[in-house]
Amino acid sequence: MLELVRALDRRELSTEERVRLLRLLVRPLSSRRSAHPIPELVDLVMADPDGADAVSLGDLEASFVTASRRVGRRARWARRLLIAASVATVLGIVEYRSVLKQRMAEQLVEQAEVEQGRQALLHDDLGEAQQHLAEAYRRGDHSPGTAFMLARALQPRLAEQARFAAAAGRMWSAAFSPDGREVVTADDQAAQVWNARTNQPLLTLPHGNTVYDARYSGDGARIVTGGGDGAVRIWDATTGALVRELRHGGTPRRYYATALSPDGKLIAAIDTLGAVAHVWDAVSGAPLAELPNDASEVPALAFSADGRWLASSGARYRTERM
Repeated sequence: MLELVRALDRRELSTEERVRLLRLLVRPLSSRRSAHPIPELVDLVMADPDGADAVSLGDLEASFVTASRRVGRRARWARRLLIAASVATVLGIVEYRSVLKQRMAEQLVEQAEVEQGRQALLHDDLGEAQQHLAEAYRRGDHSPGTAFMLARALQPRLAEQARFAAAAGRMWSAAFSPDGREVVTADDQAAQVWNARTNQPLLTLPHGNTVYDARYSGDGARIVTGGGDGAVRIWDATTGALVRELRHGGTPRRYYATALSPDGKLIAAIDTLGAVAHVWDAVSGAPLAELPNDASEVPALAFSADGRWLASSGARYRTERM
């Protein structure tokens, strides 16, 4: 049989000799319940020198050949899956090592920033300490030690930089312009505009009554104030000129807080009792809505980001669609 196999490998067997070899392979296995096909050898036996399966087989041989080929296919798929799994494992290991290496590099950078910040803090170079410690904190080092050193470096910045004086009485509110260059304050008599860098007064917006709230429009071109004389006023933020005065019919209200829609087309104000909110068209000055509320100890209101809704304190923090 060994000589037949060698001859088969050299393609020297005739069809009859190949059938004989196949039967020799099948017979030892036919006496057992479970045969163990040999796919590679069966393929050699069945292969015609011209490339076609020309061997005529009986039922037993045909069954054996079919089983052998089935096993062969499964073995090939198993090898392919094993190769694919091996490749995936190798790629996973490479990716993991890359991520681990990157994370280690980031940790080294964090540690370097913390150490540089610590050294700068020890030498009272607070500006450099702020820079390095803030960078370490931004990169994810939120440890108590880093947080403490950063707070220590920032301490001078948290100190009072300026104090603005009220035109009269108490100061009720203060707000930055959108570009951060100016500050508008409100007191018992007027609203004032200040240079945020030099802390010098720029404009005074007289009211003759308490001004509870003053704020800039989204583009910084207008200032809106609300006060105790029953009016909401729109001012030119550059010249301080009065652009428009908004009032609502009925009992005059002392307006405690104001709000502007993001597009600047609507202005709302709520009174000091939190009992009612009014809405106007900012362009024409026409009143648009009166929204009754349950009186609230802290009146407040705000427009949604798209300007479609107005939220106000009172009435369980109600919202109204605009």
